[in-house]
Amino acid sequence: MSNQIQNSTDNISNAIPMAETAIDEAMVSVAHLMASLVQARIDNNVPAATGQASLMRLAKTQMSLIGVSGDVLRVHNEMLDIGKVYSLGDIHPNCTPTGTKNLSETILKAVA
Repeated sequence: MSNQIQNSTDNISNAIPMAETAIDEAMVSVAHLMASLVQARIDNNVPAATGQASLMRLAKTQMSLIGVSGDVLRVHNEMLDIGKVYSLGDIHPNCTPTGTKNLSETILKAVA
């Protein structure tokens, strides 16, 4: 394998898990914000309608992040396939290929 291919493989093998982790951290942050907003409503004895529009936007944001996570998992799987074609090996040896058929199951296992 050429040095350029090895460099590219190394860059990708570092970038993919970084992206996956960043998305997971964003999901946790949004979930924490959601919980904080609802707890503040409870703690301050304000009407349930207070901040409802913001909570709905946050829920939409959380769903968007879950979609983004699925897309990045698909990219990861595609890169694994490309690596096999070009004999690069596994671009991220500690990962489990997800495949698109079991993607929901994989996401659920990851967050369980």
